Amino acid sequence: MPSNSNSLRRSSENAAPRWSMMKNRPHTRCLALALVLLQANPSGATEQAEILCPGASAWRATQASINTAKSRTARAVSKPTLRKKLLMLAQRDQEVRSETSEDLLGREAADKDAFDAIKRIVARSGFPKESEVGRDGVNAAWLLVQHASMDPGWQFEVLQQLESSAASGEISGEQFALLYDRVAVLYHHKMQKYGTQLQPGAETAQPLPIEEADSVDARRAELGMMPLRDYLCLATALRSERRR
Repeated sequence: MPSNSNSLRRSSENAAPRWSMMKNRPHTRCLALALVLLQANPSGATEQAEILCPGASAWRATQASINTAKSRTARAVSKPTLRKKLLMLAQRDQEVRSETSEDLLGREAADKDAFDAIKRIVARSGFPKESEVGRDGVNAAWLLVQHASMDPGWQFEVLQQLESSAASGEISGEQFALLYDRVAVLYHHKMQKYGTQLQPGAETAQPLPIEEADSVDARRAELGMMPLRDYLCLATALRSERRR
């Protein structure tokens, strides 16, 4: 896995967080569809979306076979209490983001509580490992970091830790790419590398500007991600369904 965070690291000293200036910008909402692809359900798409995007469907079937072959034997975790807490925080995170949740103040308070909790956890012992909290606990911790946009500078610090975690398989390549692109766009005001950050509003999903766009699929493949055209097809289909 390449040292992807180096280009962001070089500019970090001059990239003071400006979240208060950015929180109302349209692109701060652009990750929602990407998270739908990754988090909404195990298949990542409805049957209709799969029909509309045969390339994505074929890629997903191949990945399912690979993941089954690579699946790890379940084992006891060394920090079950921490795992339970992470799962609880992640569940709350998803509840306040549900379509039926209109309590913005409640969501803000929940986000702050979750951020304070995950920040303490990472400060105390680093980003959780699968041996400590299980795969679901690691995924929960990643989700909390991904949503900690009130402090993108801290997200950048965690991103640097997660580069080795992605290389060792502790987190997925897609999770690393989602956080990398989010930090690049929101914190460093740079172009993204993997095309995970989408333009809001348009009926047809399009990515925000991509650095060296001609080679984006090579970078995505290196992290085990589907080609960008299939990702955008799936995002467009899901966006259409959510508007019905």
